[in-house]
Amino acid sequence: MIIPYYILAFIKVAGAIFKHLDDGQCKFVRVISSGTIVILVFHRELLHPMLKWISQQDFDAITSDALMTLSSVIVLVAFYPLILIVKRVFPIVLGRRMKS
Repeated sequence: MIIPYYILAFIKVAGAIFKHLDDGQCKFVRVISSGTIVILVFHRELLHPMLKWISQQDFDAITSDALMTLSSVIVLVAFYPLILIVKRVFPIVLGRRMKS
């Protein structure tokens, strides 16, 4: 009977995290969300080799899923500086006007 308490605690913690991210105060989330077009264009070059390597290994399902999630997080973190550069140098790519 203790399992429902863990489930409720997990939901409460996840809700608090998502509420903080949804406030608009988290710069990382705002930058990633404004640069999704950059991620969509270039994610295959980083993500595909990692996912191919993971699928070729003989991992169990949980380890494989954890590694795939980790590789997705790595791609997000790797694209953060690239999005900042594109935002500053080529803002038209992200739908903003060029400053004259």
